[in-house]
Amino acid sequence: MIGFDIVKWIHIVSTTVFFATGFGTAVQMWLAHRGGDVQAIASMAKNVVRVDLTFTAASGLVLPITGAILVSMAGFPAGAPWLITSYILYTIAFICWATATKLRMKVRDTAALAAFRGEALPDCYYRYMRWWLQLSWPAFIALLVVFYLMLAQPLAEPLAGNGIPAL
Repeated sequence: MIGFDIVKWIHIVSTTVFFATGFGTAVQMWLAHRGGDVQAIASMAKNVVRVDLTFTAASGLVLPITGAILVSMAGFPAGAPWLITSYILYTIAFICWATATKLRMKVRDTAALAAFRGEALPDCYYRYMRWWLQLSWPAFIALLVVFYLMLAQPLAEPLAGNGIPAL
């Protein structure tokens, strides 16, 4: 039971870090963009990419590992429909996040060059931001649904006799 509680604690902390950094960096990036100050955008984009590649990526990698351990320890069948749906949505969110992170890197580099040259942001910057925003919503919605499925565990019952409560 202690092992289960430790893994569950790591999973919950990772979920918190994942959502907080993902949402927080998106809001900061958007606010800097809306402000229009090239220097502020360059600085914020640099920090957002750094945070995404450390905290968001690390917690995003921990979640499927701890999730798989919890599913196994709780005795849920890995092929349960609510879990399969979660796996698919998490994969979609990851693909959107990875692509959006590449776009944020382009935003960072484009804004840094414009700031260095003392120029306005080029058209490609705005195109990258539009694509980034279009990828952010499906990822966020997919993760909210995954979060719901992990909490609600619809139609899920752990195997009898394992002595571990539902997640």
